[in-house]
Amino acid sequence: MNYLKIDRIQRLLETVFISRNMIYFKNIDSTNTFASGLIREDLKKEKALHTERHRGTVIFAETQHSGLGRLKKRWHSPPGGLWFTIILNPLSINPEIKLNCLSKITLITASVIAESLADIELNSYNEKVNTGLNNSPDKKDSGSNARFNKKNAVLNTGLNSCMDTGLKIKWPNDIYYSGKKLAGILSESEKICGHVFLLIGIGINVNFKTETVMSDDINAISLLDILGKQVDREMLFARILNLFEVKYNYFIKTGDFKSIFKPVEKLLVV
Repeated sequence: MNYLKIDRIQRLLETVFISRNMIYFKNIDSTNTFASGLIREDLKKEKALHTERHRGTVIFAETQHSGLGRLKKRWHSPPGGLWFTIILNPLSINPEIKLNCLSKITLITASVIAESLADIELNSYNEKVNTGLNNSPDKKDSGSNARFNKKNAVLNTGLNSCMDTGLKIKWPNDIYYSGKKLAGILSESEKICGHVFLLIGIGINVNFKTETVMSDDINAISLLDILGKQVDREMLFARILNLFEVKYNYFIKTGDFKSIFKPVEKLLVV
């Protein structure tokens, strides 16, 4: 098994606060559960919650043995995927933001994942399939995949390639490819001593064959299933975190959800 290389991920990151603190496990019950406990343990020990301490902390693991999706459904988390949670404290950025707006962060996260996945040329795969070719696409130099123009990231990064793939955002929190589930999001909130934390749990099926590790879930698909070859997990991980910080910051500061989501709303299915 090829473990994630934390030092390489950190070199690829261009974030200011997202992932400034990273906590890694080879195996854990649930990254969301750990994140919740981390915040509460601070309160218990310190008797006062330092709201900045875990803002942007990322907890990630090679496997989860009790991963959960929406409605507490079991989420398979075998080796080779991306399983992680981002801790957010939105009121520390904008104390005036309305709490009922925060539910939109799940869809913003979904748009980030869709754009990041599109960057690994799923559209090239679709072209091969449509022309009857079975060879997996030639991958360009992946060294640029985590890099992006921050000025344009909010409105148009990756959008054209998104439209050319079989990717769909299934409201409110799943990413599907050709009718099968490729990724999921579990958003949970914690209100402690008047402070609101959001836990954004993300699971992406990457480098494993779903038929061998998810035999009881016929509606799942992985990037390995789609492309027929391994994907650079570290590059994909960094790409998601880089893009997420830009879009999240923009939304929390401006409240402008429409500008972020409108370009990808054609991907949304109910």
